[in-house]
Amino acid sequence: MEAVLVLLPVMFLKHFWTTIYTPRGRFLGGVAAKVIAVYEAAFYAALLTVPLGPLLAPAVVMALIHWAGAVLYLRGALARYKNLAPAYAVFEAVELLFLVFAAIWLARV
Repeated sequence: MEAVLVLLPVMFLKHFWTTIYTPRGRFLGGVAAKVIAVYEAAFYAALLTVPLGPLLAPAVVMALIHWAGAVLYLRGALARYKNLAPAYAVFEAVELLFLVFAAIWLARV
């Protein structure tokens, strides 16, 4: 639980930033994107170790997406798909909403 609570604030900051700036054509790139991808994969690994109740299924989906995403970022495969920015911005907004629900749930546990 402690690892999740330590990692959660950066998750909020990153997803707030990408939700706002991705539609404007600003992306994290290079080493920063790779570090964030690994960070997010680690966050979701930690999140799956805490009791999530009704949020377990979406957390598993998010974990799988981020673990695959980390591999793709590290291989440079996602750098070629900037035309997906609108879809990525929507995904980031949905993920930010999920993080809000997760934070509320964890505050109650």
